[in-house]
Amino acid sequence: MMPENGMGHSGHYTPEEAERLAREKAELAEQVMMLKQQLQGSVSYSGSFTGTSYGDTSYGGTSYGGNSTAYSQGYREERSLGSGYIPPGPYPHGNFPPPRYPEGMPIPYDGYAGPPRDGDAALYDEYRHGLSVAPADTPADDTSVGSREDRSVRSNRSNRSGRSTSSKSVHSIRSARSARSAASKNSRRAKNGFEPPLQDYKRPESPPGSQAWRSLAFICTFLIPDACVPKEGAGPKQAWREKVTICMIAILMSAITVGGIGFLPLYFCKESYKYTQSEIWKQEGEAWITIFGTIYDMAGYVDRHPGGKDGILQFLGNDASRLFPRVAPARLPAFCLNTTKNEYLATHDTSTCTQLTELDLLTGIPCHDQIVGIDAVKAQFKNDVAGQLVIPQWELGQNGMQYIRIKNTIYNVTQYVSDLWDNKTNTISESLDHPNAYLYADLHRLIMIQLNKDATAIYYDLFDTDDYLYCLDQLFFEAVVDDRYDPACNSIGVLMYFFLFFITGFLAVQVLCSFVYLCRSHRSFAEDDLQAAVMVMVPCYNEGDGELRKTLDSVIHTSYPEENKLVCVVADGVITGSGEKYSTPEICARILGFEMNEDDETHHYRSLGRRRDNYASVYAGVYEKEVQEVELSLKYVVVVKRGGPEEQSSGRPGNRGKRDSQLVLAGMFNRIHYNREPSELDMALVKALFSLGMPAKDIEYLMTIDADTRVHVDSMSHMVYSMEQDKKILACCGETQVDNKAQSWVTMIQVFEYYSSHHLKKAFESVFGCVTCLPGCFTMYRVMTEDMKCLIAHDLVYTDYARNDIPSLHEKNLFELGEDRMLTTLLLQYFPGMRLSFVPEAMCWTIVPHTMWILLSQRRRWINSTFHNMYELLKVQTMCGICMFSMKMVVVMDLIVTMILPASLIYIGYLVYLFITQPELIDTFVLIFYAVSFSLQMLSFLVRSRWDYLWWFAVFCVAGIPVFYFILPIYAFANMDDFSWGKTRTVTTATDKEGDVSDSEGSNSDEESTSSFSEDETRKSGGPSSGYREYNDSDSYAGSLGASTIATRLTNVPPSGSSLISIPQNMPMPGIHGQSVASGKLSTKEDVKRYKAFL
Repeated sequence: MMPENGMGHSGHYTPEEAERLAREKAELAEQVMMLKQQLQGSVSYSGSFTGTSYGDTSYGGTSYGGNSTAYSQGYREERSLGSGYIPPGPYPHGNFPPPRYPEGMPIPYDGYAGPPRDGDAALYDEYRHGLSVAPADTPADDTSVGSREDRSVRSNRSNRSGRSTSSKSVHSIRSARSARSAASKNSRRAKNGFEPPLQDYKRPESPPGSQAWRSLAFICTFLIPDACVPKEGAGPKQAWREKVTICMIAILMSAITVGGIGFLPLYFCKESYKYTQSEIWKQEGEAWITIFGTIYDMAGYVDRHPGGKDGILQFLGNDASRLFPRVAPARLPAFCLNTTKNEYLATHDTSTCTQLTELDLLTGIPCHDQIVGIDAVKAQFKNDVAGQLVIPQWELGQNGMQYIRIKNTIYNVTQYVSDLWDNKTNTISESLDHPNAYLYADLHRLIMIQLNKDATAIYYDLFDTDDYLYCLDQLFFEAVVDDRYDPACNSIGVLMYFFLFFITGFLAVQVLCSFVYLCRSHRSFAEDDLQAAVMVMVPCYNEGDGELRKTLDSVIHTSYPEENKLVCVVADGVITGSGEKYSTPEICARILGFEMNEDDETHHYRSLGRRRDNYASVYAGVYEKEVQEVELSLKYVVVVKRGGPEEQSSGRPGNRGKRDSQLVLAGMFNRIHYNREPSELDMALVKALFSLGMPAKDIEYLMTIDADTRVHVDSMSHMVYSMEQDKKILACCGETQVDNKAQSWVTMIQVFEYYSSHHLKKAFESVFGCVTCLPGCFTMYRVMTEDMKCLIAHDLVYTDYARNDIPSLHEKNLFELGEDRMLTTLLLQYFPGMRLSFVPEAMCWTIVPHTMWILLSQRRRWINSTFHNMYELLKVQTMCGICMFSMKMVVVMDLIVTMILPASLIYIGYLVYLFITQPELIDTFVLIFYAVSFSLQMLSFLVRSRWDYLWWFAVFCVAGIPVFYFILPIYAFANMDDFSWGKTRTVTTATDKEGDVSDSEGSNSDEESTSSFSEDETRKSGGPSSGYREYNDSDSYAGSLGASTIATRLTNVPPSGSSLISIPQNMPMPGIHGQSVASGKLSTKEDVKRYKAFL
């Protein structure tokens, strides 16, 4: 029996196989000759390509994908022959035209016929010696091969991208590889030379802390039985309980911080009926006068005062006690007096105003001797009491006042002590024999011993009753001690000031950090700075023609060299957006100019969701556009996720979510780097990239932008330049601005919010190298380091990010609603030595929600994912700083602020109300802090001369603050167990073109288990059908190298035109043995070698 690979048991080719290989080699040689004739002798195929002039224009000299210094020459010349040009037939190998490659693309050595036969030993050795080596950290064996090193022209840059010749030699790498264990080699040989596949993430049955959290959630909600929980199923009910628990924690934090620090001092630490004399003076619109320590409102006496209005108006806000006589000492009860002082008492038995000043006497101010004593004054004005006079502790004894304090009462004994002055000794006489010592002996001693002190303890040592306090009240009562700020209130005040100082200081640091970027000099890019190969990934779901065309046109207009950039559009299912006539993939086809049919070949890959088997079609080509007589071009690869046969009747076939779209490329890079068996989709992508002259292994940067985002012409250049200059930058993002600023009031309130989130928050984090959120709408990632260490597709990152078992509320918010933030957190966790940066020079514009309902849906996802992601950031042990001065402390503050935002806005609103109605109740420092905070935010754009943001800032303050700080947080927390994308994206199903269906933009598809709490189950595709291949688990990630090839279609090309490369069935791939479409495997070592040659 003949083996499947067509070789005999001895390992030699059979005569039939040798004849077939010879025939293929002859046919492919004819194809090479036809390509050479097509180039009209302009390209010399001797391992490199040279630039040649066409007419008056000289081409060449520009590196394509970092490989060939003359690729652009042939590339442009090919386009000049017409879009989709095919050399005339007949074709020696059947009805298919020969494979067409872009001009100048390096063709792998002897790649059309595969390795030499065993009989030709010399040629076989030359073939093996010419293969480029795999990454240094990838184990080698007899099948770990790559492209031929001497068949591409290299500049003096990185070895991985083919831009350097100074890397490690083949022999030194091989010597290092030879040290690998024999067991590992045997394992790879058993898998056609591939490493074992990466295992899926295994979630622990009880992750640390999960059981404690579930128990806490039950304790907080145990009063609510399951029957009353408005959810169906055990998972949703548990998520609802966790949501309620988080809301209770948020309320508790709000009560502690805002209630305890903000409202408590207003009501308990600063009573509204107690005022100092200075506070009384500051009252506006009040007719307040102080008499014997009590504040009276004299507004009703102004017009009917016997002495006229001036008699009252001149004392408004002042102390008028001297105008009212106290009770004469002789009129007091006998127990108050020293009865031996008859002479003094006889001369002081009439109540008069003894404290009138000389100015009072000169101006004729009368003494109101008809109202005598404190009791009479209180009886006269009992209906006009406005408050109580208080004296702060630190003001006692000022201005020469002599006092004693008993309990909380201040007694002014200045006049009594002055009468005891001894002119002979110039001291105060404490003797009871002094003629003016008219008080009872123990009262006299109390005053003398505790003068200017607290006499409470001594008083109760001398007296057992409070009757003697009546004597002191009638003679000396002044005011009460200001106890509005007791020790507890002082502590609260300190906390309030610390909190406000921290917030204001942190904002000031953010503004200063944003100024760091103003010091950068103007950048000028040299040709060598823009040689890195960049793939621009555009995930799309249900976007329309206007959004997609705007995005793709912005990419083609970028100043980055067209030979070094490629756009990869990943359509997340065949979805038709609301109001659209065509599905999003069909719109892509019409824009880029390729034909898309339902029976196009699909390629299997393992996706996220309940249905792990998904199928996708791959299209590749060149998008061309003429702008002002300048012909622009953009290489593209389009991946359309179509789903299995059983999904075609659903409304969203192939839909698996944005994270799955990102994992399509991340998985390809991971399996290439770690030498793992590829999926069918991997191989289709590898061949498509190779056909465009940008092999997958040469791609250095992966840029992600959303399908409704347009990028600035220099954005890609700025990002690449930053990452080329600083090899420690793992990823960077630019500034995202609002594209539809004036569409509605909802878009207007977002303009300044977007600005501050970038120029304050991201700029601050970037200075410390740890931007905590790299938005998927505008970010560039480094694929590998210079020494070939995998980054964005590292095993640890890929395994965690590709999780399919996310059953809890916390994990669902992380992976379904905030995948961009979670990816950023994983990069911070696993690459502590590298930096995540912000490049303000790179700019893009995005479409923001224009209605309140859409904004609610978007910010519900953002707030909840941010809240849960901040908890994950606390687990990152390598964030810079120590203790209070660390990024982790900033994360803690952000976590607290997120929970207390609504309560904080209520507090600020109440302060505004008090400022209008009762400004005397507001602490001046609080007003200063808020004024500084607003000024700092304005300073951030005024320094940049962005004067238009004065308007946007005003709109944000008036209409945006209530929305962003109150409505959105409350709505988000109340709907934390909602994992759909809500109103953000609406689609039209195939069965109902009329109606709009609220959808999740791929994250809440029916095909995804991650959108529900049901157990994850693997669903296999129903079976082979048109365009689909049967797949079973034994195939793992294997795919058919011979199932797809590169050819050209010319039908249904839009007027704009594009050079199109599609992948039809049943056509041999150059350098790959033809196989049946349904085989889906790498069946021979030669197939493996040729697959790796494309890398």
